[in-house]
Amino acid sequence: MQAFRIVKERHVLTAFSGDGAREYGGRWNRPGVPMVYAARTRALAALEALAHFAGAERRISFVTFEIDVPDALVVRLSPADLPSDWRSEEPRASTQDLGSAWQLGGRSVALLVPSVLIPQEYSLMLNPGHPDTRKVMVRYPEAFRFDGRI
Repeated sequence: MQAFRIVKERHVLTAFSGDGAREYGGRWNRPGVPMVYAARTRALAALEALAHFAGAERRISFVTFEIDVPDALVVRLSPADLPSDWRSEEPRASTQDLGSAWQLGGRSVALLVPSVLIPQEYSLMLNPGHPDTRKVMVRYPEAFRFDGRI
């Protein structure tokens, strides 16, 4: 399964540590639980980044990583598997608990979940502490720049 991650260039060395999500938490994890957020397409990765970065911040240097995860190492969730409030504007305890339980349980290296921004598209959560992390291929980062019109 192919996925993509866009990060600020200054975070290139720690892009797969899960430290940012561990520090702040996110939709699919509580603070204290490391998680790496990615998306199935570059376009969705860009939209997810846009949802988090302010206007001027979009002009700084970013990189994109292409990621390959063996399909057998991915647990898939559909909208029917998720709590009713999974698309709330702000992350809810229900989704944080679901993702945190998955990560702490060590069930798989990757969790595929519908994107909140575009529910027909999917985001991929990576468990940086899982033993199968060594089976995940991360390609060398490429420069990424947002078009000035957005």
